[in-house]
Amino acid sequence: LKELNLSGNQIDDEAITYLSKGIAKHSALKKVCLVFNNISNRGAEILAVECLGCNNEHLDSLNLHNNPNIGELGTRALIQRGLACNYFLKEMNIDWVRGADQLLLEEMNMYLELNRGGRSTLRDEVLEPFAWSEIFREVSMLSSVYHLVRFCPEMCEFNI
Repeated sequence: LKELNLSGNQIDDEAITYLSKGIAKHSALKKVCLVFNNISNRGAEILAVECLGCNNEHLDSLNLHNNPNIGELGTRALIQRGLACNYFLKEMNIDWVRGADQLLLEEMNMYLELNRGGRSTLRDEVLEPFAWSEIFREVSMLSSVYHLVRFCPEMCEFNI
């Protein structure tokens, strides 16, 4: 089995708990399509940890298009807890997910672009793992600052 398409099956977080364990263990599986389901923030976090986690080297594509119950927390988990430490995923579709704001989409695209360019090779040959973690910590920090300025400007003091 190289592709798994479970679109439109009303898959919820409980089902994702079991499904993600199978996806993580099935080393021939390259593409997973979970379009038009009922996955929420909790399910997205499970997918991030179980399917995209640091040990998954086989999955190339994850499609979560039109899972409107995934909010910002779920989107952030997919990107920062899953994709940030996955060097092999080359495609992830989170269109029509409520929490997919522009900055998170840019962060996701940066990781995917790095993966397409061979981030796993760079990680092993050019930079020590510590250096990669520092780079991605900086990206996450910038993301947090952006969100603070964007959503809570009254909490920020600007000296120009």
